Amino acid sequence: MSAREDMLARVRAALADGAAPPPVARSYRTADRLDEGAGEALEALLELLVERLVDYRALVRRSPTAEVAAAVVAALGERGARRVVVPRASSRPASTTWGPASSWSATTRR
Repeated sequence: MSAREDMLARVRAALADGAAPPPVARSYRTADRLDEGAGEALEALLELLVERLVDYRALVRRSPTAEVAAAVVAALGERGARRVVVPRASSRPASTTWGPASSWSATTRR
């Protein structure tokens, strides 16, 4: 018997007479909605995420939902990006300044 077979036999023996695991609780949020009072908890969670990202020396930009596209474009421009691939469902927002037309090449992929 190989070491692998021996180890698997031991695991099987240990699990053979054990009880079934308890059911997994599925009480987590499954939709984009916040319960009353959850706004403060969400803000605290976002602050924790930002702190941890900064610990990893990540540049964090926070913006309202309506300004996310402009923030992404600004970040890409600062990094010297000249080509961008966007999902087919996305579209280039009219309010966003993408720079000179010759400097950007937007490619749509499925």
